Amino acid sequence: MDITASCSAERVKVSPVTYDPVTSNGQVAYERSYKTSVTLTADEDHIFNDKIKVTVNGKDAVVKKKDDGTLTVTYEFPATTKKIEPVAPSTPTTVEDASKKNSVALLSKSSVTWNKKNQLMVTWGRVKDADGYDLYVRQCDEKLIKKSLAYTADNNTTTSILLKKLNGKKFNGKMNYKYQVYAYKMVDGKKTCIGNTLPCHFVGQNNKKNTNPKSVSVNAGKITLKAGKSAKIKADVKKEEPKKTIMLHAALVRFVSSNEAFATVDKNGKGTAKAAGTCKIYCVLLNGKNAAVKVTVK
Repeated sequence: MDITASCSAERVKVSPVTYDPVTSNGQVAYERSYKTSVTLTADEDHIFNDKIKVTVNGKDAVVKKKDDGTLTVTYEFPATTKKIEPVAPSTPTTVEDASKKNSVALLSKSSVTWNKKNQLMVTWGRVKDADGYDLYVRQCDEKLIKKSLAYTADNNTTTSILLKKLNGKKFNGKMNYKYQVYAYKMVDGKKTCIGNTLPCHFVGQNNKKNTNPKSVSVNAGKITLKAGKSAKIKADVKKEEPKKTIMLHAALVRFVSSNEAFATVDKNGKGTAKAAGTCKIYCVLLNGKNAAVKVTVK
């Protein structure tokens, strides 16, 4: 019996599964119960909240948050005399505070622009099940933490905000900034994250050396593949100011699949068909602006 774990959240790493007990050949056997555990580690721009729920095959697992910020997830598989079929790709182990579906919805409309008064317009996509959104903004050399909360929308229909100041001060047009949007639901009177955008970086409009990406276009608006086949998605990026360079505090283009059960994509834009169905692959720029390719798998 093979047991594997995956996480649909961006920027979260999953350790190999450990078993207790383990047979001599390193594999677990049937007709015995097994306690399994994995460790989830978030990138530095992400923080797990204290009310995270994890499900395994549709059942609750035990979640423990450690002092170092990582999560240990433990689940006991009951004894079985029947071979367990692999869990379908569309139902992986999920961490509810970083739902892939909700995160994709947020990033699908994400963008950031300056106006002539050096004020910042931030836009994101609507999450149907959200009770509201938290927008975090910080200078690029600082971590996105609680005190960098710049705006809260207490409803799920507000999907943009014009920020005139940050922490009571006007934006410095020469500085570099980053932002991230989190969708939340209220659970027992507290906010529980149900999705988030990627961390997005942008430069002030008075920066003498650097500029921001203006737009991205893709080599094909839609592609059709057979399961197991691959295609390269090429992104063409235009700059706001052609004579300046784009600040690269992260990859210029990041690729995200809306449903990895149907198609996956690597960091270089290579999309691979997995199973019959339809999804989108997003080409997300450093500052959040993006374009999508519709992928149909037959």
